[in-house]
Amino acid sequence: MLALAMLMLTIAGAAVRWGSVGDVPESALGPFMLGWLLLSGWVAGRLAECASLPRVTGYLLVGLAAGPGLAALAHFPVTILDDRALSSVALVDDAAIALIGLLAGSELRASVLRPHLHVSLRLVGWQLALLAPAGAAALFAVAIAAPAGWHLEGSLQPGLILGSLAAGMVLVANSPAIVVAVVRELGARGIVARTALATTILKDLVLTVAFTAVLGGAVALGPGSTEGAGLVEGMATVATHLVGSLLAGAIVGPMLAWLAARTPIRDDALAGLSAVVIVAVAIHFDLSILLTSLAAGIAAANFPRLDAARLTHATDTYLVPVLCVAFPIIGARLDLGAALALAPVALGLALMRAGGLWLACRAALPATRAPSPSLRANAWMAFLPQAAVAIALLADFESQLGGHPWARSMHAMLLGMVVFNALLGPAFLRLALRRDESTLP
Repeated sequence: MLALAMLMLTIAGAAVRWGSVGDVPESALGPFMLGWLLLSGWVAGRLAECASLPRVTGYLLVGLAAGPGLAALAHFPVTILDDRALSSVALVDDAAIALIGLLAGSELRASVLRPHLHVSLRLVGWQLALLAPAGAAALFAVAIAAPAGWHLEGSLQPGLILGSLAAGMVLVANSPAIVVAVVRELGARGIVARTALATTILKDLVLTVAFTAVLGGAVALGPGSTEGAGLVEGMATVATHLVGSLLAGAIVGPMLAWLAARTPIRDDALAGLSAVVIVAVAIHFDLSILLTSLAAGIAAANFPRLDAARLTHATDTYLVPVLCVAFPIIGARLDLGAALALAPVALGLALMRAGGLWLACRAALPATRAPSPSLRANAWMAFLPQAAVAIALLADFESQLGGHPWARSMHAMLLGMVVFNALLGPAFLRLALRRDESTLP
């Protein structure tokens, strides 16, 4: 392990050196960075495991350390995972997200979900009802009070209120990738693991629809926009994007499962083909890769008279290298500067979110109706991690409303909160799963 760590540091030093003189050609940069991500991610995951932390925390930390955020704070002239390096592995990152979504969706089998569906729906409903308005109110109050924020006399405009609500919805987001990674790492099969995975995926589907609809309304009704037709056009675009992603996944998933069951294709080829097909379809039709892959996994696992076991096995077999690539890239995209610059506010939002999750789980799982005491006590910790989904929502928020000072303030505060939840949340998720597994007979 020590030898591998030294090798990783040596390669990192070489990457920094090459980056400083620009000697790495474009044709070689992608394969080089892919190899470095695989090696460094695997070593960081093993070191995190030795420290009794989830491997995914190690993956995120190595990306954070090699990304532009730390380099900017430490005034390094170069960084390993800079924009050029990230662009060189963008297609591989898309493929990794597709495989993670496919595996997560395949866990949502009707036979497994049905006993927990009413619990998951209550959890999603209570978290949306409590966290979104509370987050919107807190962000709205801080943003309009900030020196660069909006003035009070303009604070009741519909666009600003809807924009605040869209920002508040980011507090509800979870990370299906982190849940899948930690559940598979521990081999957890308890009620907390099953409920957390089902609820997280259902929540992502519901949240994506709600967030994009509210964001579209905020853009259409915001300052400088008075046309009602803009709202209708925005909603139509959102509906087309969402329905298209789900429909494409529902078609592609069963096709891949049929191919896996009826042909002798190797597992590595099947996993690679699945990722390429999902990414190609999503990019060609301008769809969401994550939603398309989630829908593909759900459709494949629940299609009548179709066995998706081999497709799931092939995807699961290569989960570790996929995570070693995807999560360092997510870590590199975490804005460490925003987290430190607004540390008190970001930490306050993270604590408020944790309290809201605890309260929502208590309301959704009353003592007289909770399926398990372990679920009622530990479920809230399973929803703490945030990563790619929250970052994607924030990217949409910034691209649509980033021209307004209040939106920039909210975006910075939420980015800081996501950094805290991404780094600390997986440890709480692991704790919740371990407590639940210890109660099993």
